[in-house]
Amino acid sequence: MNTNTNVLLQPWSREQAVAYVRAQNDIAQVRIRDNAHAHVPKLRRQDAEAIRALLTSGQMAQVEIAKRYRVSQTVVSRIKRGATWKRAA
Repeated sequence: MNTNTNVLLQPWSREQAVAYVRAQNDIAQVRIRDNAHAHVPKLRRQDAEAIRALLTSGQMAQVEIAKRYRVSQTVVSRIKRGATWKRAA
């Protein structure tokens, strides 16, 4: 069994390092481009309607509703004001 764990690695040349960074950037750009239209909303229309009903009834505070639906309090506030999910009645 070889117990020599001192393996020397050759340092990269400048050209190799530049090529590696460019390849990583190209991969990142492809991922961004491919996922650009893959937005999936966190809430469904039914969720927005239920949030609006909870807000009107006064049963829960905005912070509690936000925790229940795993969104920020700002999202709940925007639903209340009608800034988002206007069609959810």
